[in-house]
Amino acid sequence: MEKELLFLFSAIGALNGFLISIYFAFFYNNRNRSTYFLSALLFAISVRITKSVFFAFAPAISDTFLHIGLLACLLIGPLFYLYINEFKSRSNKWWLIHIIPIALLMIVVHLFFPYSEYSYLWKRTSNGYLGWFLFSQWLFYILISAVLSKKEFNNIISKGRKACEADYWVASIIIGTFLVWLAYFTTNYTSYLSGAVSFTFLLYLGIFIITFKKKKGIVFLGKSDRYKNKKIASTVAKDVLAEIDALFRESQVFTKSDFKISHLAELLKISPNYLSQILNDNLGTSFPAFINAYRVKVAAAMIKDSPNFTIEAIGKDCGFKSKTTFYNAFKSKLGVTPAVYKKSNC
Repeated sequence: MEKELLFLFSAIGALNGFLISIYFAFFYNNRNRSTYFLSALLFAISVRITKSVFFAFAPAISDTFLHIGLLACLLIGPLFYLYINEFKSRSNKWWLIHIIPIALLMIVVHLFFPYSEYSYLWKRTSNGYLGWFLFSQWLFYILISAVLSKKEFNNIISKGRKACEADYWVASIIIGTFLVWLAYFTTNYTSYLSGAVSFTFLLYLGIFIITFKKKKGIVFLGKSDRYKNKKIASTVAKDVLAEIDALFRESQVFTKSDFKISHLAELLKISPNYLSQILNDNLGTSFPAFINAYRVKVAAAMIKDSPNFTIEAIGKDCGFKSKTTFYNAFKSKLGVTPAVYKKSNC
């Protein structure tokens, strides 16, 4: 009975991994490259878990199936790194450099080193070159992802900073992936299914946290809520505001009329409440007033550079939903109405 339960638990974890992968790839509303990398990562891990489950309970299964499961594991490290990199809004312009060499290696190994004849290559022995390469490569990508995420880990452990949900998510997925790696790496001393069981447990834990985080907060991290109303340190607020300014100089996303605080928070990888607290406590302003200040700046430049445009058209292009809102924000920021500003500058 214990054996059957272990099989069921591991198999369900692999199945759910596939389903979540498909969800992120095809059905998630706000799909982007980050979600595609996450989908591919979950798919690769699920293939590897499926291979482990069937190898443990049906060792006579096709060698080709076993080989595919092992080859898929070669993609876990690169996909994990690319997901973390993309999630942190870093440029992944050269992402294929991490994928193409591994894909070519997978093809060569599959065609010329079939598992039925070269299974020893995957064992961590003196001749197990592929086995050692697999675990070394996987660990290498985990380590460089952890180094890139040093800021998130510092936010969590530092008393002077306030960690957001994105910080906890990055730290959790790095630690979780490392635990899955460790479970597989130590199978010689534990159980061959330890990796599958670890993945299933962490997958369900992640689903549980995501499902209940809005009601309960991230309760398993032991983060107390008694400081949630404490003013954010000015140095931290300055960093966030500088990041916003850099983002808005690079892309004028704020000129969209439906641009909300949740949209900006998602771009910054922080919570909307955290962003609102920074604006309220450190700038003494609301999000609409903060965004309108940027819109007014763009509108003033457009009035100067495009005298043939009507004021109403400029206000609309800058994200203002009504003429009244545009005039009030403009006068509040520059002390004059758009019409007066146009007369004195055109």
